[in-house]
Amino acid sequence: MNNNDAATPAESEVLNHTSNVELALNVIDFEIERIESEQSRPGWTLWAVYGTIASLLWLLGNEYEKGHVDIFNVAQLLLVLWIVRDVVHYSTRQLVPVRHRPYPSPKRFVPATAHFSPSEMFFYWIRFVALFFLSLLLMSKIKWFFSVPLLLFYGLMSLFVAISLMVATYYDPLVITKHVPQKRIADNRKIVITWCLITISILISAIAHLNYLSRYPDLVSLSDLRSAGLLLVLFTILPKAFESEKNKPILGSLTEIRRDLAFGRLSPESGLRNADIAIRGLLIEEKLQEELRAALCLFERFEVEYDRVSTEVKVFMKELPTRAEEITAEQRAKARTVMLAAHKSFDSFLKQSDEIEKMTKSLRIHSTSAREVAPKEAIASSEAISRIDAGLADLGKKAEALWKELEPTLQKLGNAKQ
Repeated sequence: MNNNDAATPAESEVLNHTSNVELALNVIDFEIERIESEQSRPGWTLWAVYGTIASLLWLLGNEYEKGHVDIFNVAQLLLVLWIVRDVVHYSTRQLVPVRHRPYPSPKRFVPATAHFSPSEMFFYWIRFVALFFLSLLLMSKIKWFFSVPLLLFYGLMSLFVAISLMVATYYDPLVITKHVPQKRIADNRKIVITWCLITISILISAIAHLNYLSRYPDLVSLSDLRSAGLLLVLFTILPKAFESEKNKPILGSLTEIRRDLAFGRLSPESGLRNADIAIRGLLIEEKLQEELRAALCLFERFEVEYDRVSTEVKVFMKELPTRAEEITAEQRAKARTVMLAAHKSFDSFLKQSDEIEKMTKSLRIHSTSAREVAPKEAIASSEAISRIDAGLADLGKKAEALWKELEPTLQKLGNAKQ
């Protein structure tokens, strides 16, 4: 064998590292290309969506220019079309069993915005609110009890989407479990019966509206029907313009991970692990442990800092003379310094306390949602939250007691100044 052909151990290590880096880069490149190709799949590119919206608006404008469009007829037809669309959409989405067997993998936590972007949820909320008020506006066209199912359905959907939007906007990154269910709600007989009752009741409402329109066939024009159909398609396509927003954080994270890998700031193993977390989310056990450690560490630092400040204040109180006239100018200056430091520290304590409460609130939400998947970690998190809450309450009582002890000293210092 030639000496030039034989690689030294150091050279072999470099070659292995380089090949691992190339492998990690190839994996990340594949995931970036996959996400980008899903965003730009035929028929749903961003420019195609914008072009479709512009075309629909132009067609709607043409219909209104003809002057044969009745707004109330269009509203009633649009309501009927939306009812049929929602019944078909939600029935096929929830009641059809899953045909494929999903790849078995541990459940994970992912950001709520990974499923729907806030802008997309906002448009869904606008749609449900509009349909609710549309049902309310057209209530006089049919008997009132036919409108009740529509008001209940679209009212509850508006409330649900509004809550989801607020949670995703103000508590982001709120994380939820993401998994592919083995079966949908079609296997739960009670839910199926409930959904069938809802479906039948809102379909009866749609039939009542159609019955009203059929009484006056001469007043309903083809332009009314075309306008209602165009509006249905328009409001269905509008959320598509914002679907790509939910993938932006993932693409940004993958790009940064790839850059760190290429410049040697990240090992191949860490790069692949970070990419896996960015794409699929963090394992539930790891997420709970991470939040638990962060909350406990912050509370311990808070507790130690409070004990230090309270000890300094108590020591200074003991050093002061009993009588106000015996307090010297130097002691008054030191008192001012100590009180200012204590005031700043207590302001910091209030901010830290708010931060701890936010962390425990997040941990409480996550541990509750993970109780069935990771019961041990969920129980440990609940116990830690109870300890932190009890500790904060105890520190609050100590602070009140310290302030009561401090009041005579402050009064004494005030008399000394006079």
